Amino acid sequence: MSKKETLCRYGVFLVGLAVMALAVAVMSKAALGISPVQSVCYVIHRKFPEKITFGTLIFIWNFILVIAQFPFLKKSFGWKNIVQIPLSFFLSFMVDMISYGLVWLEPKGYGARVITMLCGIVILAFSISITVSAKAVMNPGEAFVAVLAKALSQPFGKIKAIFDISIISVAIILTVALFGQWRTDIVGVGTLAAALFTGALVGLMNKRVECAVEKICTGGKVK
Repeated sequence: MSKKETLCRYGVFLVGLAVMALAVAVMSKAALGISPVQSVCYVIHRKFPEKITFGTLIFIWNFILVIAQFPFLKKSFGWKNIVQIPLSFFLSFMVDMISYGLVWLEPKGYGARVITMLCGIVILAFSISITVSAKAVMNPGEAFVAVLAKALSQPFGKIKAIFDISIISVAIILTVALFGQWRTDIVGVGTLAAALFTGALVGLMNKRVECAVEKICTGGKVK
């Protein structure tokens, strides 16, 4: 792979992260729950909105997921793992900036909130399709699951499902601990919908998005 193509792929990956940040910001505005991987961060942010930003919490969480890969990879832990850290910082920064820019978005009524949530899930699926099609590096969440699946000799999908369920469970417990009850506006139908439908939507988008990315990064030559 040439340097030009490599730079292009990382550029596409950054675009994907920016779109992902938009998805996260839109879903948070729906107040029906966020995607599973960010659910714990969202709970803490909702409890302490003035003390720490959502983006900062996402960066801390992603940093933990990157470091957690080391015990499994050891000597194989290389620059493709380390580069996940600055890329996570970019995602976190964009989440905060876009959230600030969407201060006007306040859907009124349950129907409007559901529509906002669905829009966020579609945007999230699109962003994942972009980052996967870039073939540059994995997001910390997916990278950790992939490393764990390999270490346990289990299918990625199975470990991903267990991972998501575990994170959602922790988020619910944390919600009860911090708010005294399970808040469905923090961990609710949006969280469940994101867990159930995002993967299927990515599957529907992947072929076309990958084709477009390959044309962009290879000068029109689809590999």
